[in-house]
Amino acid sequence: MSDTATDWKYSAEDRSGEVVTGVVQANDKPAAIERLRARQLAPISLKPAHSAPTLKIFGDGRDGALSLRELSFITKRLADLLGAGLPLLKAIDVAHAQAATDRQMKFFDHLAHEVRAGRPLSDALVNGALKAPRLMVALIRASESLGALPDQFSKLAEHYESALSLRRDIIAQLVYPLALVVLIILTLIFLSFLVLPQFELIFENSGATPPPETRIALGVGAFIRANLFLAPFAALVTLLGWRFARIRYQAEFDNLLLAMPYFGRMRRDSELGRYCRALSTLLEGGTALSDAMPLAAETVHHALIRDELSKIEQAVRTGDKLSAALARLASPSKEMTSFLEVGDEIGALGAMAAQAAKFAEQRTRTAIRQFMALLGPILTAIMGLLTAGVIAAVMSGVLSLNDAIY
Repeated sequence: MSDTATDWKYSAEDRSGEVVTGVVQANDKPAAIERLRARQLAPISLKPAHSAPTLKIFGDGRDGALSLRELSFITKRLADLLGAGLPLLKAIDVAHAQAATDRQMKFFDHLAHEVRAGRPLSDALVNGALKAPRLMVALIRASESLGALPDQFSKLAEHYESALSLRRDIIAQLVYPLALVVLIILTLIFLSFLVLPQFELIFENSGATPPPETRIALGVGAFIRANLFLAPFAALVTLLGWRFARIRYQAEFDNLLLAMPYFGRMRRDSELGRYCRALSTLLEGGTALSDAMPLAAETVHHALIRDELSKIEQAVRTGDKLSAALARLASPSKEMTSFLEVGDEIGALGAMAAQAAKFAEQRTRTAIRQFMALLGPILTAIMGLLTAGVIAAVMSGVLSLNDAIY
C-alpha cells in the first residue's frame, strides 16, 4: 500500500447473493472497486471509512434479494414440477399459480417472460428485479447443457431447506428466554406500580424511617414509575447505538465472537457447515472443485473465515488436499476433517462434504439447545431473586415498623 491509500467502507453482494460489509484500502474509489471485484464482490455502496454510516433500523435494504424462505419455496416447487416431467415453461406457470406472495409471483412472472423470449434460465435468474444467489445461478448454468435441471433444483431445495431448518431451530430456541425476559420486566412493573406504593403510604403515615434495604426497593419503584414513559426512547437509542456499532465495528465484533471459547466454536462450526453444504451442492451438481471452492466460500458470512478459505483455495490449487488445508488453516472440528479426509481418499468429496455439513449443523443445534437450556434456569432464578428481594426488603420495613410501634 502506498502512503496515499485510504480506507473505504463498502457494502457488496457476494457470489451467493449475500450482502457483506467491510473496509478495503485503496488510493481512490475506482481502485477500491477493482479490489472488490478481484474478491468476486459486486459493490453496492462505497464511501470513505471516516464518513458516518447510514443506519437502517428496520430491514437491511435488500429488497432485490430473495429471502431464504423464498429460495426454499421456489427451488422445492420447481424441483417437484420438473421432476414430475413438466416442461420448464409449464413448470414455471404452475409454480406461479401456486405462489403464496406477490414477490414470488413477480419472480415467476419474470422467469416465464425471459424463457418465452428464448433466454436461458440462468440468465433470467440474474437480470430481474429479484435476483437469485450466485450459487443457484452457477448450478443452473452448469446443468442447462446437461439437461439435469430437476436434479439441480432438488439439490438446491435440500441446500436451502437445510439452512432454513437451522434458522428455525435457532429462533425456536430463543422464544423461551425472550418470554422470561418479558416476564421479568412485567414483574418489575407490577411490583413498582401496585405493590410498593402501598408500603410507601404506610411509612409516610406512620412517620417511621424505613431501613436501608426498604428505602432502596421503594426508591427503585419510584424511579420506574417516574421514568417508564422513557423506556421506548431508551430502547430506540439502544437499537440505534447497537446498529451503529455493528456497522462501524462489524469486523471487530465478529472477531471477538470468534475468539470466545463457547460461542466462537459454535460460530465456526456454523460457518464451516454452511461452506461444506454449498461445496457439496456444487460438486454433486457437476462443478469442478477449483470453481466450487470460491463460490462456496462466498456463502460464509464471517470475513475472517472467508479469508481462511481463500488461503485454503490457494493451497488446493498448488496440490494440497482440501481436508489437509482446511485442518491446517481453518481449525474445523476433528469430525468434519475426518469426513473430508475420507472424501479425498475415495474420490467422493461432494458426498462426504454433505455429511460434514450435516454434522456441523447438528453440532450447532446441540450447542444452541444446551446454551438455551442453561439460560432458561438462569433467567428464572433472576426473576425469583428480584421478586424475593423486593418482598424481603418490604417485610424488613414492616418488621422495623412493628418494632417502632411496640
